[in-house]
Amino acid sequence: MNETKQTELRVRPRRTELAASKPDIEWVKTPKKHWQERLLPNLAIASALMLCAVALKTGAIPPLTDAVQSVMSAATDDSLLNGDLGKLSFVSSIFPEASLVFGESGGKLTMPVEAESVVHAWSQSEPFISWDAQTKIVTSAMAGEVIGVYHGNEDERLVQVLGADGLSCLYGNLASVTVSTGDMVQTGDPLGTLLDGQPCVMEVRQDGLSVDPAVMMRQ
Repeated sequence: MNETKQTELRVRPRRTELAASKPDIEWVKTPKKHWQERLLPNLAIASALMLCAVALKTGAIPPLTDAVQSVMSAATDDSLLNGDLGKLSFVSSIFPEASLVFGESGGKLTMPVEAESVVHAWSQSEPFISWDAQTKIVTSAMAGEVIGVYHGNEDERLVQVLGADGLSCLYGNLASVTVSTGDMVQTGDPLGTLLDGQPCVMEVRQDGLSVDPAVMMRQ
């Protein structure tokens, strides 16, 4: 008896994907240079301009063009003595980082209270500033979102506002508050009232790092 062998045919499905697995791509963001690294080359250029301006001012170099004379006039203006170098347009156009060195960051904040004197100046060891307020109403020094309303010591309340570019302001010595977490406030909007006989206390942080509020206040 002959046995007939039957062959089972199996049709292998056609692959629709590549045999090799897809590579895992890791997107790496190009590290941004620290502002000091970007400042140094430009600072050298600005320093050269300043030296030329001084030389022209003293007569060591005869005037060349009206443009050079304009630069000299701007560079030798009395405003330099007031720490306003970063506000000069020709300097700012050469290196924008001058604003971080010469005070152009000033102007981001307004005074939260009407005050005549500073009771406590900012320092690294005590990173806050306080004013002897003439009024009890405390207003927001910038536009932003209220990200926290806290209880301090005893009857004290604190309000924290987060603005643009990672700038955060914390206001203390409040007896009562008029805002809640999540509220959006504009510059000058009331946040609360001060405790009787207490100064207005404020702490400012830029990206989590404490900064002196005084240098950021509008003149």
